Amino acid sequence: MPNSITSIGGYAFSGSNITSIDLSEYTNLTTIGSYAFYHCYKLKDITVPKALTSIEPYAFYCCTSMKE
Repeated sequence: MPNSITSIGGYAFSGSNITSIDLSEYTNLTTIGSYAFYHCYKLKDITVPKALTSIEPYAFYCCTSMKE
C-alpha cells in the first residue's frame, strides 16, 4: 500500500489469512472502513498510526482471535 493512503475501505482485507498487521508507518491513515477486516479469523493484533481517528462499525467483525 502507498504511504499516502488516508483510509482502508470496507471489506479491503475481508477473509484474508493475515495474523497481524502494522499500519503505524501509514502516517496519513485516519479511517478504517466498515468490515475492512471482516472474517479475518487468524488476525491476532493490529498496530495503528497515531493519526487514526475513525474505526467504522464492524471493521473487525468476526476477528475471533483478537483479544483487545
